[in-house]
Amino acid sequence: QFKYVHGQGTTQTTFGLTNTWDTPKPASYQINDLKVDRLVALPDYQIQLQSDQTTLNIMDPLTTSIRDFIAHIEAGLECDTAALEMGTKHLFTLIDACE
Repeated sequence: QFKYVHGQGTTQTTFGLTNTWDTPKPASYQINDLKVDRLVALPDYQIQLQSDQTTLNIMDPLTTSIRDFIAHIEAGLECDTAALEMGTKHLFTLIDACE
Protein backbone atom coordinates (compact mmCIF):
# COMPACT_ATOMS: atom_id res chain seq x y z
CA GLN A 1 0.00 0.00 0.00
CA PHE A 2 1.19 3.50 -0.77
CA LYS A 3 0.04 7.02 -1.57
CA TYR A 4 0.27 7.87 -5.27
CA VAL A 5 0.89 11.60 -5.73
CA HIS A 6 -0.35 13.11 -9.02
CA GLY A 7 -1.40 16.46 -10.45
CA GLN A 8 -4.86 16.37 -8.91
CA GLY A 9 -3.79 15.26 -5.43
CA THR A 10 -2.99 12.01 -3.67
CA THR A 11 -4.60 8.61 -4.10
CA GLN A 12 -4.33 5.83 -1.52
CA THR A 13 -3.27 2.80 -3.55
CA THR A 14 -3.04 -0.94 -3.03
CA PHE A 15 -1.03 -2.88 -5.57
CA GLY A 16 -0.74 -6.66 -5.48
CA LEU A 17 1.18 -9.22 -7.47
CA THR A 18 0.74 -12.98 -7.27
CA ASN A 19 2.95 -15.72 -8.68
CA THR A 20 1.13 -18.10 -11.01
CA TRP A 21 1.90 -20.50 -13.85
CA ASP A 22 -1.48 -19.74 -15.47
CA THR A 23 -1.37 -18.57 -19.08
CA PRO A 24 -2.54 -15.98 -19.88
CA LYS A 25 -1.88 -14.33 -16.52
CA PRO A 26 -5.06 -13.40 -14.63
CA ALA A 27 -5.64 -9.73 -13.79
CA SER A 28 -8.25 -7.63 -12.04
CA TYR A 29 -8.66 -3.92 -11.49
CA GLN A 30 -10.59 -2.22 -8.73
CA ILE A 31 -11.45 1.37 -7.79
CA ASN A 32 -13.23 1.58 -4.46
CA ASP A 33 -16.01 -1.06 -4.64
CA LEU A 34 -16.03 -1.31 -8.45
CA LYS A 35 -14.04 -4.33 -9.63
CA VAL A 36 -13.51 -5.99 -13.02
CA ASP A 37 -11.65 -9.15 -13.90
CA ARG A 38 -9.76 -9.40 -17.17
CA LEU A 39 -10.63 -12.57 -19.05
CA VAL A 40 -8.64 -13.77 -22.06
CA ALA A 41 -9.98 -16.44 -24.40
CA LEU A 42 -7.34 -18.35 -26.35
CA PRO A 43 -6.29 -19.04 -29.09
CA ASP A 44 -7.65 -15.76 -30.56
CA TYR A 45 -6.68 -13.71 -27.49
CA GLN A 46 -10.14 -12.17 -27.14
CA ILE A 47 -10.12 -9.89 -24.08
CA GLN A 48 -13.09 -9.09 -21.86
CA LEU A 49 -13.58 -7.10 -18.69
CA GLN A 50 -16.18 -8.74 -16.45
CA SER A 51 -17.91 -7.26 -13.41
CA ASP A 52 -20.77 -8.58 -11.33
CA GLN A 53 -23.22 -6.79 -13.64
CA THR A 54 -21.76 -6.97 -17.14
CA THR A 55 -19.12 -8.22 -19.55
CA LEU A 56 -17.38 -5.88 -21.98
CA ASN A 57 -15.33 -6.97 -25.00
CA ILE A 58 -12.21 -4.82 -25.42
CA MET A 59 -9.37 -4.61 -27.92
CA ASP A 60 -5.93 -5.79 -26.90
CA PRO A 61 -4.24 -2.64 -25.50
CA LEU A 62 -0.93 -3.61 -27.13
CA THR A 63 -2.58 -3.90 -30.56
CA THR A 64 -4.31 -0.55 -30.02
CA SER A 65 -1.03 1.05 -28.95
CA ILE A 66 0.84 -0.26 -31.98
CA ARG A 67 -1.98 0.78 -34.34
CA ASP A 68 -1.98 4.31 -32.89
CA PHE A 69 1.84 4.48 -33.10
CA ILE A 70 1.79 3.51 -36.80
CA ALA A 71 -1.03 5.98 -37.51
CA HIS A 72 1.03 8.77 -35.92
CA ILE A 73 4.05 7.87 -38.08
CA GLU A 74 1.94 7.72 -41.25
CA ALA A 75 0.37 11.11 -40.40
CA GLY A 76 3.84 12.60 -39.91
CA LEU A 77 3.06 13.65 -36.34
CA GLU A 78 5.89 14.39 -33.97
CA CYS A 79 6.41 12.35 -30.83
CA ASP A 80 4.63 13.73 -27.74
CA THR A 81 7.79 13.80 -25.64
CA ALA A 82 6.05 15.42 -22.65
CA ALA A 83 3.43 12.66 -22.51
CA LEU A 84 6.10 9.94 -22.78
CA GLU A 85 8.15 11.54 -20.01
CA MET A 86 5.10 11.88 -17.75
CA GLY A 87 4.08 8.26 -18.39
CA THR A 88 7.59 7.07 -17.62
CA LYS A 89 7.69 9.15 -14.44
CA HIS A 90 4.40 7.61 -13.25
CA LEU A 91 5.62 4.12 -14.12
CA PHE A 92 8.82 4.56 -12.10
CA THR A 93 6.77 5.96 -9.19
CA LEU A 94 4.72 2.75 -9.15
CA ILE A 95 7.83 0.57 -9.46
CA ASP A 96 9.53 2.40 -6.58
CA ALA A 97 6.45 2.01 -4.40
CA CYS A 98 6.33 -1.73 -5.09
CA GLU A 99 9.98 -2.26 -4.24
